Amino acid sequence: MIKHLSSASYQDNFEYHGSTSIVQTRKRGNTMIWKKWILFDSVREAKDFFNDRCETERAYV
Repeated sequence: MIKHLSSASYQDNFEYHGSTSIVQTRKRGNTMIWKKWILFDSVREAKDFFNDRCETERAYV
């Protein structure tokens, strides 16, 4: 699953594929600013973060 969060100055993409990690990529226009891996102790934690974080920050898919 991929969710996108946008603000006036950048776009964050969160990629989650059912494991204990989420990849966050920040872009400004077509330029990637940075990419980071967010690691969790369990699949449940990763799933909850993915769902909660993207819902509270105006996510669109």
